[in-house]
Amino acid sequence: KRTQYFDYAYRLANHGLVVVVQSPRSESDHRQYRSDTLSLLDWLGAPSGVDSGKVMGRIDTRRVGLGGHGLGGKISFLAAQGDSRVRAVLGIDPVNSQGGLPDNPSALPGLPQLKIRTGLLGQRRSADLTPSCTPKTENYDVFYDALPAPTFAISFLTAGHMDFIDDLSSCIECTSCGPGAVDKRPVHDLAVKYVTAFFQAALQGCSASETYLTGPELQRDAQTGLVSLRTR
Repeated sequence: KRTQYFDYAYRLANHGLVVVVQSPRSESDHRQYRSDTLSLLDWLGAPSGVDSGKVMGRIDTRRVGLGGHGLGGKISFLAAQGDSRVRAVLGIDPVNSQGGLPDNPSALPGLPQLKIRTGLLGQRRSADLTPSCTPKTENYDVFYDALPAPTFAISFLTAGHMDFIDDLSSCIECTSCGPGAVDKRPVHDLAVKYVTAFFQAALQGCSASETYLTGPELQRDAQTGLVSLRTR
C-alpha cells in the first residue's frame, strides 16, 4: 500500500523534491505496471484535469528519479530502461519476481545498459526462508551483479524484507515474509535517510549527501552492526 511509504515521501518533500507515491492498477501484470508508471511521468510533464494544479509548473522532467520496494523496485528499473527522463533509480530490496503472469518481463537483461545513477538497499534474511519473498535468484544481489559501475548496495544485516515499510502493525499480509529485526525502527529510519540522501545527490546535485551513502557517515552506521556497504 502506498500509505506504507509516506515517511519516505515526507522526508523527500521536506528536502525540496516533488514526490508522487504511485498506486498501481495491477501488481500482477508487470508490463501494465511499467506502462502506467511511464504514463504517470507523461502526465506529470503535462498535467491536466483533476489535481493538475498541484504539480503544474513544478516538475522538471529532466531530473526524474524512481524508487520502489520489492516489486516496486523491479518496476522502477524496468521503467528506466529506454526512458531518457529517468536520471536515477534506487531499489529498496527489489525483487525480480515473475509474479502471476508467465510472460512478465525480467528487469535484469536491460540493467547493464543503464547510464544513470543507481543504488540498492537490501537484506538477506528473507532469502533463507521457504517460501521466500526475496529468493536468492531474484533478490537485490542479482540486481547489484547486473548493474554497471558506478553503483552501490547497502545491506541491512538484521532486517527482513518488510522492515522497510513505515508501520508493520497495520500490515497483516506482511507477516508472510517472515521475521525481521527485533527493533525495526532503526532499520526504517536508516532506509529513509539513505533514500533521501540518494535523491538529493542524484537529482539536486548535493555532493554533501554522498557521505551518507558511501562516505564517513555510512561508515559510522556500519560500526553499529546494522549495515554494510558494497561499491564499484
